[in-house]
Amino acid sequence: MAVNVLDKLPKMTREELEEVNRRSSVLLSLSTKEGKSSPFAEELWSAVHSQLRILHKGRGAPSLGQRGRSDKERKALQSASKTVESWLASNLGDSWGKASKVQKVSLLNLIAHCVIKATLQEREACSPQSVLSFMADEFELSEAIDKAFPGYLSSGMIWMVAKVVCDS
Repeated sequence: MAVNVLDKLPKMTREELEEVNRRSSVLLSLSTKEGKSSPFAEELWSAVHSQLRILHKGRGAPSLGQRGRSDKERKALQSASKTVESWLASNLGDSWGKASKVQKVSLLNLIAHCVIKATLQEREACSPQSVLSFMADEFELSEAIDKAFPGYLSSGMIWMVAKVVCDS
């Protein structure tokens, strides 16, 4: 006997609905046609490139239109977007879900900036692929955010940083 999930939704608690929302967001980010990225992944890709261009003062960072993504970059983007979206949902909860598109883009740029700074502490230079690979590791992502905002993540107060970024 098949269970219709939609029939169950009205009977769920707020916590159960939030968990369904978090899990479905991750699944949606993965359920794209072959060769196409999710809108979240595209925003993440754009944030990484934007922050790399700022770092290089407009030089040395390839623009989005100059070349297509390599297979390695596509795989790194898919993995990173899955990890970052899950990380945001678990660390920011409702704050992330309620944020506007502009607020989400601002926060993704902040995350990309923190990860690039952390990547550069380990290497002389970084590429979009190296940044995305760093982002795909939830531990490394958390470490990069914690280095930029010490103590906020472990105390559960990272939402304050998100609120400041999202409200500006």
